[in-house]
Amino acid sequence: MDKFVLWIVLGTVVLLGGLVWVSSQDPTKQPPVGQEIEILGREHIPRGSEHPAYNSNPPTSGWHDAEDAAEKIYDEPILDEQAIHSLEHGRVWVTYRPESVDEATRGEFESVIRPFLSKALLSPRPANDHAIAAVSWGRIQTWETWNDQTKTELKLFLERNRDRGPERVP
Repeated sequence: MDKFVLWIVLGTVVLLGGLVWVSSQDPTKQPPVGQEIEILGREHIPRGSEHPAYNSNPPTSGWHDAEDAAEKIYDEPILDEQAIHSLEHGRVWVTYRPESVDEATRGEFESVIRPFLSKALLSPRPANDHAIAAVSWGRIQTWETWNDQTKTELKLFLERNRDRGPERVP
């Protein structure tokens, strides 16, 4: 009987330790990275409607389309207003100025983003102020060059900033 109780206690300790470890691996339990940007709201607007200027480039919140952008790798620019709706759902949007990025670098972006593709989108965006930008709801991080440090920082942004929008969508 004493061995039985010992096994129950030991099993409970292992189970609780495992649960603590699993919860510590949740990236949303870690602080987000990137520069914090003031939230402009969550208002849906008809496609093509005029609206005030956004407070970041690319935008991280604000007026947006009723339809979100699909999580995928795009060859063409997408509407900011659709991407913002995706950010509201907790997605991360990675953008780049097409003239600043060659095909090899774009391929490296894709290799970094693919493991996160259920929670991220990649698109060219000629209007970017910087060569490369990653945005999530209320956060932005930018880079001028692609190198090992950029790759590491982008991966961290994807890990820490996904699933942080005000609407939780699986």
